Amino acid sequence: MVDNSPAPVTHTDPANLLPPAEAPDAPAIKTVLQYLKDLSFESVRPFARGSDHAPDPDFDVVVGIHSRKADEGDYMVEFSIRAEARADGKTMFLAELIYVGCFVFANVPEEQIEPVLHLQCAPLLFPYARQILDDAVQKGGYPPLNIDVNAADYLSLFRGHLERKRREAAAQGADPKA
Repeated sequence: MVDNSPAPVTHTDPANLLPPAEAPDAPAIKTVLQYLKDLSFESVRPFARGSDHAPDPDFDVVVGIHSRKADEGDYMVEFSIRAEARADGKTMFLAELIYVGCFVFANVPEEQIEPVLHLQCAPLLFPYARQILDDAVQKGGYPPLNIDVNAADYLSLFRGHLERKRREAAAQGADPKA
């Protein structure tokens, strides 16, 4: 009997990212893994929610993106969401989540990796992170957050990331473009 099953693909070999018909030097990005790194839900005032006169809470949602190199060609993006519900000036609940995506790059110029991580890879994580946080909030006895897909302004977040890097490099006396 002949075994025609394909050989297992290892994520660390960039050559395995590309189908055989593609040019071997074509840029490629592969999502290797996504996972929930951290989830926290704290119901600060649970009895306030159950009262007949409880006002509807106001929600404050903050989104963050952090990327880093893991190994040669391997990169991680941490997508964080922090949601706080307030009513009558008091916190009702606080929910925080960090969702991670692991990506492998092949034949992508170094100067393009950070923008791709923040502007193309991070948005892929948003729907999963949003769903997990919505489920936690609902199980905590509150209505779903229904975070709008436009809640994350990826370009502004990336510009903020670049500005922080520039300030850190300046504070360390390094060349900010390095």
